[in-house]
Amino acid sequence: MRKAFSIPILGWVAIGLGIVGALPFALSWYQIQSSREAMVDQTQLTHLLVARANADGISDYLSVLDGLLASAGDHPDVYLEPNSEASLEVLKETLAARPELKSLGLFSRGVDPTPTGGEAQSSSVAMITQEIFVLAKQGHQPVVADLLEQVIASGPITMTFGNTSYLLLSREIARPGVFLLALLDNSQINERSAPPELGDAARLAVIDQEGLLVAGDEAALALVPDNILTQTRQAPVRSDAHRFALGDGFGVVAFARIPAANWSVVSVQPARQAEQATASMRQTAWQAFAVLAIVMGFLLLGAHRLVVRPVRQMIASQRRLLGSTSSGGSEISQLKESFERLELAMVERDSLSEVFLDRYQITRRVGSGAMGTVYLGWDPKLSRQLALKTIKLDAKLPASEREELTAALLQEGITSAGLTHPNIVTVYDVLGNDEFAFIAMEFVDGEGLDERLKREVRMSPKAVAEAADSILRGLRAAHDRGVIHRDIKPANILVAKDGSVKVSDFGIAGLMSRSGEGERVIMGTPGYLAPESYITAEFGVATDLFAVGVVMVECLTGQTVFAGRNTAQIITRTSSKDVSLPAEIATHVPIALQDLIT
Repeated sequence: MRKAFSIPILGWVAIGLGIVGALPFALSWYQIQSSREAMVDQTQLTHLLVARANADGISDYLSVLDGLLASAGDHPDVYLEPNSEASLEVLKETLAARPELKSLGLFSRGVDPTPTGGEAQSSSVAMITQEIFVLAKQGHQPVVADLLEQVIASGPITMTFGNTSYLLLSREIARPGVFLLALLDNSQINERSAPPELGDAARLAVIDQEGLLVAGDEAALALVPDNILTQTRQAPVRSDAHRFALGDGFGVVAFARIPAANWSVVSVQPARQAEQATASMRQTAWQAFAVLAIVMGFLLLGAHRLVVRPVRQMIASQRRLLGSTSSGGSEISQLKESFERLELAMVERDSLSEVFLDRYQITRRVGSGAMGTVYLGWDPKLSRQLALKTIKLDAKLPASEREELTAALLQEGITSAGLTHPNIVTVYDVLGNDEFAFIAMEFVDGEGLDERLKREVRMSPKAVAEAADSILRGLRAAHDRGVIHRDIKPANILVAKDGSVKVSDFGIAGLMSRSGEGERVIMGTPGYLAPESYITAEFGVATDLFAVGVVMVECLTGQTVFAGRNTAQIITRTSSKDVSLPAEIATHVPIALQDLIT
């Protein structure tokens, strides 16, 4: 029966990998074999996607710069007293924040009180701009008031001083009539205007509303007929692609608007390059398909080693330990029976010393919660203590979805097992079926941070800083590997007796369950989730860092930051409450630590 079980599992894995991996190549191959007309269409689509991607990239970059100016302009020292020394210090810090930022000026702008045109003056208002502060890095042109007027009138502009192209941006600060003007070298825009995806044959340029070159390849504009270039600038749509006669063949041109500026990205390529690209694409497709086959082989081998073989070993061990024989059926049903017998044995026996999960011997139960039970175990093979954590899956879920969640848990365990860091609880092994599974992990002889807070109520700023340093080091190691924790809270922070701090339960909060109404929910912890997690149900580096800040405030104050009578109230407070330390506690907390938490 085992062989009958293992073959379908590996077969389904192979089919799934084959579909997921081979489908893009099959679609690409179909496109490659299409007619010359279809290749031109594909080239247009490629250029359209590249133009959009580069437009979005430039727009994102401009948004980052605008955010930098907004951060400086919203600083109280700047908008309350623009001409103060404190305001100057904020400008200096902002100027040093990015290497491409070369000059930064703060200007006041208002109506000129001196009439200059008699009655004609009533039809127009003259503005006067006065310099408050202007900073410039050594060897670079400082900004002046006249440049501010140009940027306000037309949005971001580029200018050339000497042999260097510069980008100018402005933003009105929180104080009306006061503006920040930034001068940056244009290298970032130029880099985004030369994408390697299109190769040497393609040319890309960024133009303004007047059709003038902002960045990129000026020769690209010479290839495009004037009527298409005019249509590109005046078209109401965000992006589009065209073809045009070019010599004895066709050319393709695509454009995309840049939302953060009144600019457009224009991408141009002779269509005959598509035919040359076809041969290269065929070769690349075959090479990629060969690599895919090799990867599939390794994944199938890994599935057998990490899933099928351990399940067989666990079932055999349980039968020996419990003195039972197999009742037949698939290995999944045998695994389920094994877990049921294990639970019965733990209830009926006074001692757990003869109970094993796979090769791991259970010595005692450490605790239990909503998701499962934690046991202290012993690995006789490696002669070390470890923690065995069982994870229950919602019995209301359909069998197919439980299998999917089990596979996700196994994959999460494999990912977490690759995280080796002094501040992360090491995962040794993970096994399971479609109802529940267990994770073998490092045993930390100590207590959870939540237990410590119950005992001490609050912690000293030094202890909080040291604990946060350890937590952040562990998270950074995980984030560098692309792993997001998703459930940072005191209960998932372990403090060993030697004082070391470790982050545990990576990925467990990522399991999703389905309620009776079919609604998906995230198994996170309200009060520690970032506001955006409630809206998008997505997690990233920022959501982990948000939770670390919440934990630090809780450690300093001994109080739950976003406490509420119910989940809805917690979510509302998370989204709206300003977090600050009580005055009696803040006086004992260094400003640097308060700033870090904020």
